[in-house]
Amino acid sequence: MTHSLQDILWIMTCAGLVFGMQAGFACLESGLTRSKNSINVAVKNLTDFGLSVLLFWLIGYGIMFGRSEMGWWGVNHFTPLFNSNNGYTSAFFLFQAMFCATAVTIISGAVAERLRFSGYIVIAIIISGFVYPMFGHWTWNGLQHGQATGWLGQLGFIDFAGSTVVHGIGGWAALAVAIIIGPRLGRFQHDNQHAIKMQGSNITLAILGALFLWLGWFGFNGGSVLAMNHSVPLVITNTIMAGATGAITGLGLGYLIEKFAKIDYLINGSLAGLVAITAGVHAVTTIQAIAIGCIGASVMVVSKMWLERVKIDDAIDAIPVHLFAGIWGTCAVAIFCDPDILGTGLSRWEQFKVQVMGILACGVLGFGLPYIFIKVVNRKYHFRVTPEQEKIGLNVTEHGAASDLVDAVTTMSHQAKSKDLSQRLDEDLYTEIGQIAICYNQVLDSLEAARSYAQEVVNGLKEGLISFDRHGMIVDMNPASKRLLGINDMMQGKPIADLFLKSDLDTMENVDLLKSYAKKERLSVEQMRAFHAIHKSGHLFPVEMTISISHDSGEPIYTMTFHDISELVEIENKLRLAVQDAQRATRAKSEFLANMSHEIRTPMNAILGFSEELLSTELDLDQKDVLQIIYRSGTALLRIINDILDFSKIEAGKMELDHQPFVLKHLLDDVSGVCLGAINEKKIDYVCINDCHESTQFMGDAPRLRQVLINLIGNATKFTEAGEIRVSVEVIRQDSNEAVLKFSVQDTGIGIPEDKQKGIFEEFEQADGSTTRKYGGTGLGLAISRRIIQLMAGQLSLKSQENVGSEFYFSIRLPKVESMSNDVSYDIDLEQPTIDSSGCLHVLLVEDNIMNQKLILKILQALKHDVSVANHGQEAVQTVLDDPSIDLVFMDIQMPIMNGLEATQKIRAAGYHDLPIVALTANAFDEDRENCLNAGMNEFLTKPIDRQKLLAMIQKFSGKQISK
Repeated sequence: MTHSLQDILWIMTCAGLVFGMQAGFACLESGLTRSKNSINVAVKNLTDFGLSVLLFWLIGYGIMFGRSEMGWWGVNHFTPLFNSNNGYTSAFFLFQAMFCATAVTIISGAVAERLRFSGYIVIAIIISGFVYPMFGHWTWNGLQHGQATGWLGQLGFIDFAGSTVVHGIGGWAALAVAIIIGPRLGRFQHDNQHAIKMQGSNITLAILGALFLWLGWFGFNGGSVLAMNHSVPLVITNTIMAGATGAITGLGLGYLIEKFAKIDYLINGSLAGLVAITAGVHAVTTIQAIAIGCIGASVMVVSKMWLERVKIDDAIDAIPVHLFAGIWGTCAVAIFCDPDILGTGLSRWEQFKVQVMGILACGVLGFGLPYIFIKVVNRKYHFRVTPEQEKIGLNVTEHGAASDLVDAVTTMSHQAKSKDLSQRLDEDLYTEIGQIAICYNQVLDSLEAARSYAQEVVNGLKEGLISFDRHGMIVDMNPASKRLLGINDMMQGKPIADLFLKSDLDTMENVDLLKSYAKKERLSVEQMRAFHAIHKSGHLFPVEMTISISHDSGEPIYTMTFHDISELVEIENKLRLAVQDAQRATRAKSEFLANMSHEIRTPMNAILGFSEELLSTELDLDQKDVLQIIYRSGTALLRIINDILDFSKIEAGKMELDHQPFVLKHLLDDVSGVCLGAINEKKIDYVCINDCHESTQFMGDAPRLRQVLINLIGNATKFTEAGEIRVSVEVIRQDSNEAVLKFSVQDTGIGIPEDKQKGIFEEFEQADGSTTRKYGGTGLGLAISRRIIQLMAGQLSLKSQENVGSEFYFSIRLPKVESMSNDVSYDIDLEQPTIDSSGCLHVLLVEDNIMNQKLILKILQALKHDVSVANHGQEAVQTVLDDPSIDLVFMDIQMPIMNGLEATQKIRAAGYHDLPIVALTANAFDEDRENCLNAGMNEFLTKPIDRQKLLAMIQKFSGKQISK
């Protein structure tokens, strides 16, 4: 075939343009990698160019374009010799050699920053000397003569300028190497699915490299026509249109994904468009070229994301650009190219199958052979640099290329290891590293000053500081720790266990102190104080310590802070003893009150009981008057005892509210009934106003509320000689769930002077001493009432004017409840129960006091009950066991030989679980009631005996079936 000088000149020009792509790859790969590896990348580009050209001349050209042996490889034209008579052959060789060098350079960028230089040379030899020429033979053999003789070419496989032959081979080989040597350090985190972006050193240089590649593509695709004819302008135009479309598509997709106009998406989008159009650039329209470029960029973006997802590291995204965009471009031949121009005689579907076959063949050869070879060799000879070399950078470790950056990093690394901050970086106002060095040196100056100040602070601390490692060996200690421990010499390297009591250190191990601090957990005060230090003199002293953790080069360092708490421990011991004394005094007071209550209530039971009995008999007026005085005096004394007991409960914090449903009207009626006797005696008007609906039920402690109202009305009665007492309940606000009620008790009595009002609610306080002498009272009633209202979340307040009257009022919130059949009982029914002979019981009275025995016997026998008497608990137990006819037991608590609680427990243990046992005791505390019920009693009555409550209790159990 004859070729014109014009054709030869065009091929030579295009070979020069393709050679310029080497400069483009050098700029692109150096700009997109970190500066510590940029020299290594550039050296690899220049080296692989020279190596590829020589190997292609030695064997590659012959394998690729020599006479075909069954379409698989060439058998001649090895080491061709060129002269002036074969100018076209020389130009053709040169053009194809540039293609070979391009395929190898693709690998360099993909596996940059961690591949040994020597390993890269081995890979370059395999690709340029065998893999590339072999696949080139399958596809392009006979191209120089215009007749395809390779087996793929004969099948109709079309790859006009190398989307698969050049870019596919380079991409497949790069993928194999990237998988074997793995990603760069820090590229992928174990706990992060996203790849860590490693910013290139010079993006401007990378963009310049991309522009060089665009210029090279003029020759890459234009030269593949192998002649200067009318198709060349179309080929170059389609190339530029596909590249431009790829650039804009990549930029747009990058913005959608990253929310920024990312430079790498712009560069790689344009290159992906150029790679994609290369396979069928000669046989498509401009619109089709635009479509191919757009899809090529999209394929690049998707494949880039996929590679990152499977953690395959491509330093400059060469694999998405050259392999995946090249695969798309090769397939696009069957989709878009004009079959007449292709001239294969295949339908589009047949053409597509052939294109896919070529892609697979390229994958087997371009990926499979390098992968197997490198995998085997890598077992003995590691293609990847060491982690330390990778951290330093391949410029230094592979080529010994020093730089200001390397010198600075070396100095800083030395300082990090030695902790010597005295060394400074070389400063230079005219370089970037020099300016960084100036700032770094200023930071070091500040750090040295801060460290010096911190050392002064540590040395001046009164607390001891000891640093030790995870083996318990002391690293450092401040002067205070030496002073506290009486140590003069240094203790570095000695066990910290020597300074503390061994048993305390065992405690430290048991509570896992160090691990707790490592996990940022807090320790209790007891754990912090559970240590004793050993002074050099041998004596022990208590210390309070905390431990913090830091890390030095990955190793934990523990810092113990401690101080002597001997004085504090002594104070705490004194306080503990004082608290114990106070607790003993409180217990003694409680025991005194309980005993006092019991000893007073016991005779009061007889006094009030027999007075009540006598009042029910025939008496003359003087006798009746004397008995009423005795009865009222005993009742007043009992009220004082109850006030003292209530105050004792409040003071001990033991008073609790018992919330039960109640009807407010019933409570007010009951209060009025209790108070009207005294009010009527003084001929004072009494008014009670209730704004609440009569049937409304509330949830609250009605007995305590009753106690407060009775106390306030009693005070009003006591201090009012004429006029009226007005009790009112006003609804402040309410809804379906609750109501806020204001309770008020007003009188027209003597009033309270303004200067006395502030202390009126204090314990044992009255307006003045004359008030106590004239009206009586302990001064506890208002104090108790105020505390009860506070428990109800209210506040008892006062308005008063001397000689005009007083108003005591409070507001409380009461929840509403649904109407129930019965509300809480505020007092035992005062009506005498009717007892007929059929309802008479056999009652066992267990009581050691003779007066109380006689009184209760008189009451019970008057009702025709059969009564047996036991003088103590042991006698009661025996009586129950001997006489199964007993229906009810009234049990005293404090008795000789055996008390009532123990007797009850023995009766229950004997199997008498249903026998009613009612406590009848002078012990009136809440805990006494709980003790009785816990012992197995059914009910609880206190002395002095309320006759009506006693009779009601008998009525309650009169119908109970008694059985063993």
